[in-house]
Amino acid sequence: MGDMDGTISNEDYLTLIEQFNATEDATTLGFCLPELFEKVAERYPNNIAVIYGDTKLAYGTLNRLANQLARILVEERGVGRGDVVGVALDRSIDLIVAVLAVVKAGAAYVPIDPAFPADRVTHMVNDAGPKLVVVSDSTVTALSPWRDICLSIDTVRGNMKQVDSSNLTTQNVRPENLAYVIYTSGSTGRPKGVEANHGALCNLLLSMQKEPGCAPGDRLLAVATISFDMSILDLLLPLASGAATVIAPTEALRDPGALLKLMERHSVTMIQATPSFWQMLLDGGWKGQPRLVKILTAGEPISRRLLDRLLAYGDMVWNGYGPTEATVYASVGRVSQDEQDIVIGHPIANFQLYVLNPKDLTPMPISGLGEVYIGGCGVNCGYRNKPGMTKERFLDNNPFHPGRLYRTGDLARFLAPGKLKLVGRIDSQVKVRGYRIELEDISAAITEHEEVSAAVVVTRDDQLIAYFMRNNGNHQKPLDHVLRAWLAQRRPAYMMPAFFVEMDTFPMTLNGKIDRKALPDPTKRVRASTAQPQTELERRVLAVWSQVLGHTGIGINDNFFDVGGNSVRLPRVKAGLEELMGRPVQMAKLFEYYTIKSLAAYLERSQEEGHITTSARPPFDPTLRGEAQQQSSSDHPSSSWNNEHIAIISMACRFPGGITSPEEFWELLETGNDVITEVPQDRWDADALYDADPAAPGKSHCRRGGFIRDGVGSFDAPFFAISPREARTLDPTQNVMLETCWEGLERGGYTMEQLRGSLTGVFIGHSQAAAHSVGRDLADLDGYAVTGSIGATLSGRASYVLGLEGPSLTVDTACSSSLVSTHLACTSLRQGGCDMAVAGGVTLMLSPGLMVEFTRLGGISPDGSCHAFSADSQGTGFSEGSAVVVLKRLSDAQRDGDTIQAVLRGSAINHGGRRAASLTTPSGAAQVHLIQSALGASGLTPSDIDYIEAHGTATKLGDPIEGTALAEVFSNRSLSLEPLWVGSAKSNLGHTQASAGLASLLKVVLAMQHRLIPKTLHVTEPTPLVDWHKANMALVLENQPWPSTHTRRAGVSSFGIGGTNAHIIVEEAPPSPSTVSVHSNARPSPSMVSFVVSGQNNAALHQQVKKLHRHFQNAIPTNGSDYLGDVAYSLAVKRTHFRRRLAFIANDKADLLKKLASCADAQMGELQPPAGVIHSTKMEYADRGLHLAMLFTGQGSQRLGMGKRLYQVYPTFRKALEEVVAYFPSLETPLLEVMWAEHQSDAAKLLDRTDYAQPAIFSVEVAL
Repeated sequence: MGDMDGTISNEDYLTLIEQFNATEDATTLGFCLPELFEKVAERYPNNIAVIYGDTKLAYGTLNRLANQLARILVEERGVGRGDVVGVALDRSIDLIVAVLAVVKAGAAYVPIDPAFPADRVTHMVNDAGPKLVVVSDSTVTALSPWRDICLSIDTVRGNMKQVDSSNLTTQNVRPENLAYVIYTSGSTGRPKGVEANHGALCNLLLSMQKEPGCAPGDRLLAVATISFDMSILDLLLPLASGAATVIAPTEALRDPGALLKLMERHSVTMIQATPSFWQMLLDGGWKGQPRLVKILTAGEPISRRLLDRLLAYGDMVWNGYGPTEATVYASVGRVSQDEQDIVIGHPIANFQLYVLNPKDLTPMPISGLGEVYIGGCGVNCGYRNKPGMTKERFLDNNPFHPGRLYRTGDLARFLAPGKLKLVGRIDSQVKVRGYRIELEDISAAITEHEEVSAAVVVTRDDQLIAYFMRNNGNHQKPLDHVLRAWLAQRRPAYMMPAFFVEMDTFPMTLNGKIDRKALPDPTKRVRASTAQPQTELERRVLAVWSQVLGHTGIGINDNFFDVGGNSVRLPRVKAGLEELMGRPVQMAKLFEYYTIKSLAAYLERSQEEGHITTSARPPFDPTLRGEAQQQSSSDHPSSSWNNEHIAIISMACRFPGGITSPEEFWELLETGNDVITEVPQDRWDADALYDADPAAPGKSHCRRGGFIRDGVGSFDAPFFAISPREARTLDPTQNVMLETCWEGLERGGYTMEQLRGSLTGVFIGHSQAAAHSVGRDLADLDGYAVTGSIGATLSGRASYVLGLEGPSLTVDTACSSSLVSTHLACTSLRQGGCDMAVAGGVTLMLSPGLMVEFTRLGGISPDGSCHAFSADSQGTGFSEGSAVVVLKRLSDAQRDGDTIQAVLRGSAINHGGRRAASLTTPSGAAQVHLIQSALGASGLTPSDIDYIEAHGTATKLGDPIEGTALAEVFSNRSLSLEPLWVGSAKSNLGHTQASAGLASLLKVVLAMQHRLIPKTLHVTEPTPLVDWHKANMALVLENQPWPSTHTRRAGVSSFGIGGTNAHIIVEEAPPSPSTVSVHSNARPSPSMVSFVVSGQNNAALHQQVKKLHRHFQNAIPTNGSDYLGDVAYSLAVKRTHFRRRLAFIANDKADLLKKLASCADAQMGELQPPAGVIHSTKMEYADRGLHLAMLFTGQGSQRLGMGKRLYQVYPTFRKALEEVVAYFPSLETPLLEVMWAEHQSDAAKLLDRTDYAQPAIFSVEVAL
């Protein structure tokens, strides 16, 4: 540990140590908190004791309130001496009232931060074993498992007025009684409770009352959180001194501007806080005004530079030291400008500090490095329920000190007699922003994640950094966001690492331990996909962030708090932005706009509006790919959208029969097949459920239906950054809908990175009917079951995971849910509520309950098929499905160059009210009114409609009512027109319930695109209960060509069993504007086209290749080079690029299919691409920059014709090449003439000369 300093004898050294520890002071001993506070309240009854917001409470009033609550605790809840009472309250006057009431009742209080993760709260409550927990109405939810022992202070507030307010005399609290239990980080992964008695607590308060001093004229600003031991001094030192405690609201703790206003408003004279807090205050603009009389810094080491700044802004600056186990502070000392070494002062009253050799507890000499041991009355009772740990850290029988010693684990040395300097730790315990943290506590929680095999946590630059390895080298989507969410549910926010770094292996020392010093700098491990700034303002905001965070590896979509940021660093960002913008920036906005992209957009918008405080949303145009937007929603007032048509720009679906795309759905429709099968064994035992008698209780006479094959039992949770624990309780309907939403948006040409933060709405139809019989064992309820299963989170989860910030609604109107959702989405678009919308619907049948109930109602088809509008219909057949459409205002879609699939002219929803015979009986009159309303909203007449995609459930009652209603609406169509064709997709799919309306809508759009109305299946003859001929209507019994003599239009109906109806009028897409294609005949088509395909892992990549191969077999014309180019462009620009990739060049369709087929036939594990196909992995850049470097070979690679074909085909390349060759005007023969000269010509020979070869190579390289 060190050598004895030869300049002083051992005997003299011990004498100096005795003098250093001569702190005996009987005036601070023998007290308990209630009597200490009551004496002050009696002496200063009218002095202000507590200030919170606009409320000021005098000592007399505070004492009476505490007495009244204490009596309620004692007389009504049986609290007494020796009990423990939890206090789970937000920062408020109630917090102080509760603490005083608990100790007056004779009990010890346990502060429980309501903001802590449930896992942390659970351990604290179970370990502390409180008899009661004092809560408020707003914090009781954090303690919901223990409601039976909770007492809400809001509930008893009204009764307190009738309770005796005099001091309690029966509890007889003594100095040796327990005063509080406060929990600190533990290396085992569980926090440990430190117990302190009244004698130790009052000794601290009375000692600190003398130095650094606290008197009736002082006002102390309380900034420590309730769970932090420094809060004890914040709340109680002023109350023991006749001073006032000014409680800073929670929202002010991270806003230096708000804190400065509090300091000025309430004439604050002193603050005790960590160096991190003081740095935040200085970074936030504090320059000594208002000036403080006393500044106390503690909780973590402080730099000399920071101390010097504080010395300039306060009359007195004190540095304190002490662990929780020694009642907060063990030493304190005033800092002077003259001392360069930062020491921890002298022991407080009745404390002793020693620097000992931990091997034999002998004192270390001057300058000798040893461990700090603390003795005295403040050394606490030990750890609650941990006798072994208490014995290890609290030494009762030691040869050096007559009383108990606490071994701190801190390393220190005496620089000189009376000057003690801390130099570090001998274990893995650290202090970050004043919080004492066991690093193993964090790594233990991370390692609990099933995908993590090992983890280690270190500190660098006052930040926590977590390094981890995956199980089995399972490299899929990065786990950092998943682990961040995982840890947030298990550890407090102050234990959250700034970075999570994935490692293949940990570096090891020669003795086989992890080499922590060799762990990589996380700021240099930047993702290759990091999005770069696109505007000048984004670049400047990035510069501010980089300066504050100390690195440049930041993308414009990165969360500030995921790249090393925290609330302490935000004031520096605020100051930098205010300097950049030349105006104030609200701190709250930095929490709201936590990415560079969103923050820059906000700053630009507010700058244009002339103020910085607006919260108006920016219009979002993803097609601009991050560039400054030139056209905003404000250019088109929402009133002009009221009558605008809505464009469908994309569709996606999952249906039974293995259907995973609209193309596969059309194949089913066109070929006239259905998807009804036997119930799969993984759903339920159809044979056990079957009974030929439909009246048999608990049985069904149908064992067939439509079931989605893939994706129900499996879900790629890491792809969506959902933790495995949450994924286990996630309802499969949420999995399927999330994947369908992703596919729909990507099929529309939008990546999630482009859409993040956009005003995109999500409207999802979902019916609880299909899930009503699915139950859970109560023991399985872990907090995720409710959010993972209720329909309300369907839309919210999609919005959250995809980062969409428009309206988010889940709609349950039973069978009409998805079409009602589509109507609501259209309404929101027309009203300006969103700029783009995803409308969807999903249903899975995970139990047979619905089938059994409808069997009893006589509404189930025995063969499981829907015989829509057939004379022999016997009921509906239930099925599953998931479908979405992506919608935009038509003018926006045309402006943005979206592919318009179809147009929604108008829609309507209604209910039959009392006109129906019963709640579940369809109302023909309501259907008539509904369709007429939709036609009116579309500006059309019945004669404008060619086809009706009917609800058509094949029920004996429902179909005739619907057919009759159609006949009434369309009876006035001209008899010279073709009949009004009627059909139902349910004959192909079955009744997909909440997704049925969208299944019908997709069918209509596909029919318009293929100019063919598919036939309706299972019709022996049209039901005679509808007068088809009189109304000039006809069922589509064979595929019916859809002529183009006029604009194709159709109506789609969907009716809910509860009476909510929806109808939408659909029109075929308008002709595309006549523009010159990039692959038009104005120039040659490219002879070769490059393709990029990607997936999160090899299996996903393999599936994507197979999917593309199936698609391209039928979708591309034999000589479709233009189409090939368009597809290649979409894959490169309009698809998310994942970790595993294939890249290749194809000359034509045959070449493309050949290479895709070869890749599709490869093994899924390790994809072995054929010749000419590159299989690569996106790597992380090791440097700080993110610029792409293209490396080329040197001289000798030139050839005649180089770049000519690219010049002819690609305008961008042509423009760039012309710009570069213009820099070589001195060449006798123009460079392009030499590069593209005829073979054997004189000009061709020049290309071998260096003065032509080098410029030619350079020009092509730059143009590329």
